[in-house]
Amino acid sequence: MQGPRDDLAHLSMLPLLLPLLLPPLLLLSTYSGAALVVARTQGGAVIGGYNPLGYDGYGNKATMGAFLFTWPDGDMSKLPHKLPKVSTDQMAVVDGLDKGIHFGPGDLKILLERGTPTRATCKLIDYQRLPKNGKSLFNTAAESPTKTELVELRVFVRKGGKLKYELDGLRWKSYVVDDGSGEGPPVGIFTL
Repeated sequence: MQGPRDDLAHLSMLPLLLPLLLPPLLLLSTYSGAALVVARTQGGAVIGGYNPLGYDGYGNKATMGAFLFTWPDGDMSKLPHKLPKVSTDQMAVVDGLDKGIHFGPGDLKILLERGTPTRATCKLIDYQRLPKNGKSLFNTAAESPTKTELVELRVFVRKGGKLKYELDGLRWKSYVVDDGSGEGPPVGIFTL
């Protein structure tokens, strides 16, 4: 018996996203670099986000390059809604080992806890809203606009490149380096 649509199993939407992304993507491992998060909600929506700085567990990431995307009704034959970060680059990605996957302070949170269903919450504040002022990435006709369970989750990262941190006044800034001088994420950040 097959589960609800097998689109994510072979990632048929990936060709639509590749023009939006940069170098090759690999299934998350001990690599660091740009990350693509793709999930299907219990209500059928396909949601996700792009984090150009990757995950390393060292705190919030400031970038205007991050964005969220959604097919609220799950119909991936159409182009997704692409929702960029708006106004400021601060807290584009909230990155901590104990926090799961977060875009913005509450725009999209994917809560990862062993032994429990993978849950997601959404309230678009720091990322662009959907047409007609929609504040949710989810299929609001079939599920709560603010929280849902995920039936599928995939995280991909670009191989290579690590983040290097420098103090800029009172703020730490990070950028990607390929010379081996940066810090990588601890092994197993996303083990499900």
